[in-house]
Amino acid sequence: MSTKESIFYREIFHLYKECFDEAAIYLEGRVLNACLETSDGQSRLMVRIPTQVWEIIRRHSEMDNLVKEAGRSDGELHDLAENFVKTRLEMSKDSMNRVSGIAVYGSPDDPFENQIEKGVAHLLEKRQRARNLLQAIEKFPGINQ
Repeated sequence: MSTKESIFYREIFHLYKECFDEAAIYLEGRVLNACLETSDGQSRLMVRIPTQVWEIIRRHSEMDNLVKEAGRSDGELHDLAENFVKTRLEMSKDSMNRVSGIAVYGSPDDPFENQIEKGVAHLLEKRQRARNLLQAIEKFPGINQ
């Protein structure tokens, strides 16, 4: 089972996220020229990104989602978790869908409120990661110049 969540894929390159690493986006491909240089005892990786690939990266930016995620209220997070649990319980009647969300929400057989509580906790963590990342972006040298 792949852990890659594709953002954009073509034969020559793949832009994706790893499902267990929300802090990065990965670019992999044949068309990219990369070389490892050493100077002053430090290793550097240089990756040539063709303009067309760069434009695709820019168009598929996660910034809008990040801002949206960071700005959600506690009430919105509760509603999102509750709606997911309701949908999940409906889908879990089919045995093929019983594993959906199990890592975050627990078993579909757990009490409804417990599943919502676990979901809210997960969404609160996700919101905090988004807020932390936005703060880190703001502090990054040269961003606001």
